[in-house]
Amino acid sequence: MKIKQLILTVFILAITTLGFSYNITIDEAQFELALNLYIQGQYDSAIEEFNNLIVEHEISPYLAEGYYWLGMSQYMKKSYSKSTLTFLKMMRKYPHSPMYKYSLYYLGRSFYARGLYDKAMNRFQQYLENYPNEDLADNSLFWIGVSYYRKKDNTKALKTFDEVLKRYPLGNKAEASKYMKLLITGGGGGTASVDPEQIKALANWEDLLKAKEEALNAKEELNNKKEQALKEKEKQIHQAEQKQ
Repeated sequence: MKIKQLILTVFILAITTLGFSYNITIDEAQFELALNLYIQGQYDSAIEEFNNLIVEHEISPYLAEGYYWLGMSQYMKKSYSKSTLTFLKMMRKYPHSPMYKYSLYYLGRSFYARGLYDKAMNRFQQYLENYPNEDLADNSLFWIGVSYYRKKDNTKALKTFDEVLKRYPLGNKAEASKYMKLLITGGGGGTASVDPEQIKALANWEDLLKAKEEALNAKEELNNKKEQALKEKEKQIHQAEQKQ
């Protein structure tokens, strides 16, 4: 028995042991295995399994998600050129998939990570236009502001951060937008009215901005992993109930 077949067999047995008695298909097992590897942070192995799924199955209900999670695995490895191509391919092949909007957002993030700020902003703007009330809308607007900041267009950056606070005052990028405004303005007034320690702290924060961006991304990804894992378990339970 080949190693890959052995892994899939063990994985199917594990799922059955957990109480899912329905007949799992090979493509479903591949997808579940790859997604679990991703959740565990084993991105190289996840990439291999998602690629196997895509190469070995011309038709499968798991292909759209397979492309998305392949792109996410590449993104988490900071292989941004590869994740860019994967998200583009996913969007072209599966424009009606529920994962399309997530691919669009992370396509923008991939462009941003490569320093292609105009392309990143175009994708974030596209997300905002199509999904203004979805969960990544405030994130998209925030990263447009950060992209302007990186392009040294502080006027547009400030305007964008103000827009984040106006449209999404309770969103998860509200505090980050306030901090970016402080960073740009030095405290919102003339330097004479600002605590020198605050100015120093802001300068230090600018030095660590890249690290902060990675921290924000890691938190975002953790929430995303938890949400997707719960959705997958719910789907498995629903499928098991239907087939019993």
